[in-house]
Amino acid sequence: MQASGGLGIGISTTLSAEWLLGSAIGWRGPWGTTYPPNLRLTESDARGLYADIRSLGPEGERMPTALPPEEESTTPFFSLVPVRPGG
Repeated sequence: MQASGGLGIGISTTLSAEWLLGSAIGWRGPWGTTYPPNLRLTESDARGLYADIRSLGPEGERMPTALPPEEESTTPFFSLVPVRPGG
């Protein structure tokens, strides 16, 4: 595991072989605690997922782009600031 504990810090140095493997570090909020799943797919899974998404068509609206930390959001958002247990 990388020194950042898989939180994305230093992600540019993470080997692509380690991408999308999930994490035992959880995200806790009013919904409870969730853990990033292993998203590696077989070739068959990937083809099926692609076909399902393509079948949905081009509906929906364009979503806002990411904002830098110093810029305030004008839309609702979840705050994901990590806190150590007991901290």
